[in-house]
Amino acid sequence: MPHVTVHIVPGHSEEEKQRLAQRLHQTVQQELKMDGDLISVAIREVDAENWPAFIRTVPDFYVRPKYLDK
Repeated sequence: MPHVTVHIVPGHSEEEKQRLAQRLHQTVQQELKMDGDLISVAIREVDAENWPAFIRTVPDFYVRPKYLDK
């Protein structure tokens, strides 16, 4: 079943994270034409000072951030 994990730096409100999770859930449901009960969404925070090392460990970008091309 689809599971989406979003990694972000701290500083976003719980309301922002809830809204993002709901919108991602809806998008996955619509795009994959699936029952919403089968989809999960998690949001994990990565401290800003750890971000550069963390992001370079991601092996399978579908959309790659431009700053990694520098």
